[in-house]
Amino acid sequence: MRRGDRLGRFGIGFLMKVAILRMLEKEPLHGYDIARRLEELSPVFNFPSPAYFGSLYRVLMDMEVKGFIIEDKDAVVEDERRRVFMITEDGRAWLKTALESLQTYKELIDNLVGGV
Repeated sequence: MRRGDRLGRFGIGFLMKVAILRMLEKEPLHGYDIARRLEELSPVFNFPSPAYFGSLYRVLMDMEVKGFIIEDKDAVVEDERRRVFMITEDGRAWLKTALESLQTYKELIDNLVGGV
């Protein structure tokens, strides 16, 4: 597992990867749709200007290099510049492990917030 893939570090990039893969489990999406859905999910994922889309596309390209997502070459889109992404089996395996790790931390956070 590469350094940036460690599950013990729940930075914004890690959480963005988890959110993106959860979305792509349901259906293939292009970057603009992913950005809008991330914004709806949480204000943490806010893209106030086009410059901020660069961070999303860096994450998408990293996920593509790692084999978590691939481009859906058969997708029909209105704008041919848009790339549609879909999850791979490697992406599903990474997501499963990530969600298990997050569940462990969720239980700890619930206990801390609820009072030990």
